[in-house]
Amino acid sequence: MVSEDGSTDGTGQALLSLAKTMPNLKVSTCPLRKGYPRAARDAILKAGDGADYILFMDSDGQYDPADFHALWSNLKSSSSDIVMGLRTKRVESPLRIFLSTGLRLMERAFFHVKCRDVTSAFRLMKGETAVSIAGAVQYSKYNFWLEFTALSYLRGYSTKEVPVVYRARQGKSRVYTGRKIVGAAANEFLTLARVWRDFHLRKGNGQRGQSLSY
Repeated sequence: MVSEDGSTDGTGQALLSLAKTMPNLKVSTCPLRKGYPRAARDAILKAGDGADYILFMDSDGQYDPADFHALWSNLKSSSSDIVMGLRTKRVESPLRIFLSTGLRLMERAFFHVKCRDVTSAFRLMKGETAVSIAGAVQYSKYNFWLEFTALSYLRGYSTKEVPVVYRARQGKSRVYTGRKIVGAAANEFLTLARVWRDFHLRKGNGQRGQSLSY
């Protein structure tokens, strides 16, 4: 499954042409940009139809597909629901490092998240697990994986991290440049606060005799 999000450079047409010669390749295209979180959510939901496992990886060349074998062996040899790539060498600006650290600490404090790379987009997951969590992601406008990770811990899914290669980005990011990184971080802080609020509202309703499901 390849999810293409409203590209204007002919990527969608190239993928559809390629799918004609590769019967096992599924392509999800959109005429308009949905944004990364919605595109990632829709891709997981479509790929998860009857899938035992889902491997998610961004297609910008920063992750090495060969690291799949490390994720697979760890998932099969453990009781984990999710095995995610831990990016150990990341070259980023001081501002991005500062904001990312703040979000990670907030997620750890609010949701008792133990994994270190909460925004890693390289994840091998059990199919039902991935679909269940992705379907509940609703607030993030920029990242997707920060909210996904918080929800996975609230739902009691087990996660394991495996060190993976992380290459330098080719080209410029459309989101994390200039002032946009501050706005994106602010939105993600608000996203975590909303997820925490929703969980405790549901928990309070459950204690009043209503069914509690998250």
